[in-house]
Amino acid sequence: MAVKQDHGGSARIHENLRDEKTQELRGRKTVKKVDGHYNIGLPLRKKTVVMPNNRCVAEQLAANLKKKLSKNSALHKEYREFMSDLLGKGYAVEVLGDKLNHNDGRVWYIPHHGVFHPQKGKLRVVFDCAASFQEITQWRKSLNGELLQGPDLTNTLIGVLTRFRHDHIGYHGDMSQPLHKYKMVVHLFGATSSPSCANFALRQTAEDERDTSSPSAVKTVLNNFYVDDCLTSMSKEHEAITLAKDLITLCGSGGFRLTKWTSKSCAVLLSLPERDRAKEIKNLDLDKDELPMERAL
Repeated sequence: MAVKQDHGGSARIHENLRDEKTQELRGRKTVKKVDGHYNIGLPLRKKTVVMPNNRCVAEQLAANLKKKLSKNSALHKEYREFMSDLLGKGYAVEVLGDKLNHNDGRVWYIPHHGVFHPQKGKLRVVFDCAASFQEITQWRKSLNGELLQGPDLTNTLIGVLTRFRHDHIGYHGDMSQPLHKYKMVVHLFGATSSPSCANFALRQTAEDERDTSSPSAVKTVLNNFYVDDCLTSMSKEHEAITLAKDLITLCGSGGFRLTKWTSKSCAVLLSLPERDRAKEIKNLDLDKDELPMERAL
């Protein structure tokens, strides 16, 4: 559809489209819970969108990546571990048989590359959902270009940090995420719509469990998460321990796993499974060793 930009008309059309899709999401038309996880459809601008076949570009970028990895054994090792983890957790599945050459305008190949976190020195694989492709008879398209961003459901950073400093005992938890062809079965962080979909699912979990979870756990999920980081504090250690366990149970009911826990309280950390503590804390003797200073965000 061609739209002439005149007196804000285009902006109003796009706003109406966003409102319609937002109501569709909130009305649960694309939301269902399967095997303990929320399934949310991609909020496409146009449900009947036809995508060009960008396989040639994706294969060229994959060949370039393979060449780069062949020259750096350490990077190659981390990349393989990331991809193995992705497949092992079921976030992606291999495409086999006659589906390998499926081309009905509903397939899009997503290139990826690795970057290192400047503070953590850890590899992060980025899926480039903004990568575009143009066939001779079509406009240039990208996955992000066909997705609506969705409502902004992320708590403000200043609000989360202010609530985090409200009480004496602070603690922090984090949500755990070859030239074969794979199909992604999760929302990718590089997609325009993913933050809204992830926040919607997390908040919906809290609303669905409101009658069975503690009020403090529901309130914490709604108000103390910044993207996938939970930052909260309590005045007494026994309260903090109880809330941490309630949060793990509540988030788990929606398929979310809270892990990488840190705290200034050894008692709180000792109450949590060692496997769920932050990497820097796992090997400490919490009865004797001094707790390290941690970056929350």
